[in-house]
Amino acid sequence: MKATSIKIAALLSVVTLCFSGFAQDRLEEEQSVVDTDSWYDLRQVMLSDDGRWIAFKKDHVGDSLFISDTHTGKIKGFGDNTAFDMRTDTGEVLLKNKSGWMYGNLKRDVWKKLPFKKQYFFSGNVRCLLWRDNNVLGTYDLRNGKKIDVDAELAVVDEVFIAEHARAVVYTRANEGRFELYRMDGSTFKSTLVTVLDDKPFRLVFDPVGDTFAFGTKTKSGGNVMFVAVPGKDGWETIVRPLGHQWNGQKIILDGQKSSVYFETADSLRLKVKNPMVEIRYSLEERQEATRLHQVVWDYGRNTETILCHPEVSEVFNTAVPGVFLGFDTRSYDLRDTRSIEHADLVLLVGDKSLLLEKDVELLSNHILVHPKKPYVLYYKSGFWWSYNLKTGKKICLNAKLPYGFENHDKNYLYAASHYGAMGWGADESVFLYDRYDVWKFNLDGNGSQRLTKGREEGLTYRNAEDALVTLDFLRTFSIMLPTVCDEDYLLFRVHHPETERYGIAAMTRLNSLKMLFPLDRYRYRWVEKVGRKELIVKRSGHNVPPQFMIVQKDGSVRWKYHTNKSHIDKPFGDVRLVTIPLENGKTSKAALFYPAGFEPGKKYPMVVYYYEKTSSQINDFVVPSYLNQNGFNRTLLTQNGFFVLNVDMRYKDNEVSRYLLEDTNRILDGVVELEPGVDAERLGMFGFSFGGYEALYLIGQTNRFKAVVAGAGVSDLYDIYYGEKDKGSLGMEVIENLQLRTAAPYQNPNFNKTNPIMFVDRIETPLLLWSGDADYRVSKNHSVKMYLALKKQKKEAALLLYKGEYHTIDKPENQKDLTSRILDFYKEKLN
Repeated sequence: MKATSIKIAALLSVVTLCFSGFAQDRLEEEQSVVDTDSWYDLRQVMLSDDGRWIAFKKDHVGDSLFISDTHTGKIKGFGDNTAFDMRTDTGEVLLKNKSGWMYGNLKRDVWKKLPFKKQYFFSGNVRCLLWRDNNVLGTYDLRNGKKIDVDAELAVVDEVFIAEHARAVVYTRANEGRFELYRMDGSTFKSTLVTVLDDKPFRLVFDPVGDTFAFGTKTKSGGNVMFVAVPGKDGWETIVRPLGHQWNGQKIILDGQKSSVYFETADSLRLKVKNPMVEIRYSLEERQEATRLHQVVWDYGRNTETILCHPEVSEVFNTAVPGVFLGFDTRSYDLRDTRSIEHADLVLLVGDKSLLLEKDVELLSNHILVHPKKPYVLYYKSGFWWSYNLKTGKKICLNAKLPYGFENHDKNYLYAASHYGAMGWGADESVFLYDRYDVWKFNLDGNGSQRLTKGREEGLTYRNAEDALVTLDFLRTFSIMLPTVCDEDYLLFRVHHPETERYGIAAMTRLNSLKMLFPLDRYRYRWVEKVGRKELIVKRSGHNVPPQFMIVQKDGSVRWKYHTNKSHIDKPFGDVRLVTIPLENGKTSKAALFYPAGFEPGKKYPMVVYYYEKTSSQINDFVVPSYLNQNGFNRTLLTQNGFFVLNVDMRYKDNEVSRYLLEDTNRILDGVVELEPGVDAERLGMFGFSFGGYEALYLIGQTNRFKAVVAGAGVSDLYDIYYGEKDKGSLGMEVIENLQLRTAAPYQNPNFNKTNPIMFVDRIETPLLLWSGDADYRVSKNHSVKMYLALKKQKKEAALLLYKGEYHTIDKPENQKDLTSRILDFYKEKLN
């Protein structure tokens, strides 16, 4: 089908457009101008422990691998890399390409091609590698290339399971219809027979800190049997889990220190929990009752198990105190009375007894937290953080005497947490919490608190910066989890100045000395992680600054920097400006104005306004000028084609989400046109996707100020989205009420029709381009179809693109290119 714009006057039915050869030729011609396919970011980044070696791949170079020496700046490249591993403590690497495996010692600059095997692994022995070739397992001596003298049992294997860093290997050998299970030490390569099984093992997991491992077998009748293998003085003991709650054969977690295994019950033994609102998830014909999986704790030391469920509560969670569990009792609360916000009474379960801990707590994100190792439960209610000691029964309000509030009155959604967040548990019995500006440390026993930062006085926001600051502690299995702060001696904070959208990185030592490592500037910090004890690795980018990777010393000096896209530094990127526009009643709104590349003062340019809630914060985001876009919109492509782009912050009102859309849009556009004479007020376009698509479809029925509008996967009829089945073209009632659309049921909200785009379709005069994936399960394609048909009936100018097999976003590269190209052409045609 020819890929041209489809106008309603020439279209007699809704059609599906696919990527065509015509569009391919045109795209390749246009892309050659801006060289979009050669832009890249780094991925699969891996560092040696000392920070000297950094390995990475580039987006645009296929499977090529690059290794940089951060001391000398030299980079080695390896083409067609299909597998890679680094022993970060020694600086050794394993590489695989089409011709086989290669070993490299980066410190000595020694490289060796290895004998052809299917797979190589680092072992617990630094002199040797492990290899596997189909059903043969062996070793390779890096000194002389010979096989190490190991047990003869090692030669032929069936199943192989390798622990982290190959500190241990468990393998099986079939023997006369049974399976011999061996464990091999990863350093000595000595194997020990653990047990002999009737069935083949699967789902084997190792204890993270010990030698114990757990696994399952599936019987001929289809049942799942669980085992734990424990080392002893006289060999290995294999413990079989007793018959009880059936394991579903999925994930198991082993805690050798507590002699416990955590798993989920099988589907056939789900305990049913009634919930009148969940029925919408199922087919209306099936009328299924909602069910939940429950977790089971098997104490293999005492060979007993406990199912984490209770007839009076909907969910049960483990705590750090053996035999004490936390439960949510939701029986007194009906989702239909609370705008679908789940409420519960918190109860403690000890044996056959239950104790009320707190009534009526909202079950929102991080409102209830269980410490993984200490006897504490932390919960948030009505502006206050409460700590409860599971051993003493003492309950304390942590912030009752503080003059600063922790309630987030500006949260975007009812579903969002009502507080500003929690950073993590302290190393001692403490917790790090946020208020609007600062980071606080509270002792969980109530004996003191400390404000670590001074953001309130400075007008700055401090938040955790380090991606690896937190550890995923396996002991928190099935608890309501919060990360643990690893290193309190050196804390890293991301610093944000909301008024200017500038960011920096600050470090704090144990002496509470705060130092800015990176001053506030127009950068976005994407990755901050400690390297050893003296350095950090930092990834940052800016609007016109491609991603940079840096090794930074703790005094803030940069030891090594890698600039991506160096060859594109001279490519045209327009300027950017953050503007603040006064609204009614002393309110203000921010907007990010991106200038056309090669902007000439005195010349007029068209402008496209991007809608999706609050997007001025994207001012520091680097956007590659690419045609591979999931929603078809690319800010940089537009600026390089002579357009202004405006990212706006909009206000919303509960039960009348569009109350301020038109008013604020007009004030913002008037303000921007006044501040920047280069914006042509007669050539304005608009783009919205998903909720932004809803905004665009609403606004186009309220004003003719725009000359071209694109709405992707947008909601055109609130009735359809509210009453539609969840995940079958709708987000479901509870999401519609509490997330972006912010509306109660139509019969409860007198403003429902005021905010419904389809009600204003007769007012639309602006050319409209609609698109949707025909398999979109979040916002049905019917929203775009309905709007298109309504405009067709009135002989209005519109086009509809339906992409076969695509969902809420466009994921196939050929369709991404097609959509992006059509949107760019649409704006060029209507606004130039």
